[in-house]
Amino acid sequence: MSVVSVVRSRSARRFPVVLVIATTLLAGMTGRVLSVIADGSPDVAGVAREELAYLRTSLDHGGGQRMQKLFPEGYFFTNVLYGLALTDLAAAGHGDRRAEGAEATRVLGRLASPAGTAVFDRELSPSYGVFYTGWSLLLRAQTAALVEPAGRAGDELSAVADRLAGAVKMALDTGGSPFLLSYPGRSWPVDTVVAMAALRRADQVTGADHRGLVDRWLRRAEAFADPATGLLPHEADPVTGRGLGGARGSSQSIIQRFWPVLDPAGAPASYQRFRSTFLTRRFGVVGVREYPRGVAGGGDVDSGPLVAGLSASATAVTIAAARAHGDQAVAVSLTHEADVFGLPFRWFGSRRYLGGCLPVADAFLVWARTTPLPMAGSNFAAAPMVWWPAVLLGLPWLGLAAAWTLTVRRRLLSSPDRGLRCPVPPGQGPY
Repeated sequence: MSVVSVVRSRSARRFPVVLVIATTLLAGMTGRVLSVIADGSPDVAGVAREELAYLRTSLDHGGGQRMQKLFPEGYFFTNVLYGLALTDLAAAGHGDRRAEGAEATRVLGRLASPAGTAVFDRELSPSYGVFYTGWSLLLRAQTAALVEPAGRAGDELSAVADRLAGAVKMALDTGGSPFLLSYPGRSWPVDTVVAMAALRRADQVTGADHRGLVDRWLRRAEAFADPATGLLPHEADPVTGRGLGGARGSSQSIIQRFWPVLDPAGAPASYQRFRSTFLTRRFGVVGVREYPRGVAGGGDVDSGPLVAGLSASATAVTIAAARAHGDQAVAVSLTHEADVFGLPFRWFGSRRYLGGCLPVADAFLVWARTTPLPMAGSNFAAAPMVWWPAVLLGLPWLGLAAAWTLTVRRRLLSSPDRGLRCPVPPGQGPY
């Protein structure tokens, strides 16, 4: 027998086994799809508690440091989003407010540590830049809201808020860009949006009133909207505020999460523009494009790798944007997709996605999942997942049945005993 014949013979014998393994995995995915669909609206509080349990353990064992090696703000984002989700959940009545406030205070300590500030420039205005100041101020405000009386936490909150307000006022008074610096010479409008929303949240806790400054900033910022989409640009000139390129999904998903806080009246129209520009459905799956329709571009550190033009990070964060606007159809669809394709793994009361290899992704998901819903209802049309569950349901099981049948048949035909579990001793058979 030739070498080629031997290889072909071995490949033919192995093919059914490989087919069984592959279709079994797909069938497992199908089962996951069915269980998610059967659940209906996800149990936000229950799942979030499991995700937070994993993140707490991961952060206590160096998860933030590992993420910093992969992403520019990996340490900061993993910690701050964990803290924000924790405080959002407690504020909604799910958890002990005092205990969660103490844990969030511990997170604030990590943000203020050398590891938390290492990549930021202290000499910027406000200190460490608007990215660091905005997100940390938001967590500081939500933490102080859980601690009654606020005491020292309230005093520190007021001081940070006043420093941020002073930096924004100076930029507006001098006619400079409304988008403050995040890093030396670099400005992303989304970072100032988060900071202004944090300022509003701080006002709710301290009783201060920066509404006039926020309105003034809004009017100035909207003058720099991308003319093609009517949305804020992804990056801006640090001096003039002029957009450097158009709007992008990875930053718009965060902007839309906070825009209702800044402009309640204009937020629905802004979200609808985002929805029609970036939300799409590919192969039956709802997703978010990184670039507007008709605009080509590659992935980067903000968007992550793009698959058919879709950004995984923008898609995950859009769960938060959709919830903030009461768009439950999109929020539930995207949450279901995360619970299928993120391959969640439960272990002793904790839940992690992608095997726990990217805690920052878990942090984004739990933060998005716990975003508070608005009091008013939603008027948005549904964006359902249509045929992909049926395809995942049918094909793997058909393949599995065929593969097992083929494998068993080959085993029976190749066995000298034709499938008998044990050889029958001579003279003891029926003949």
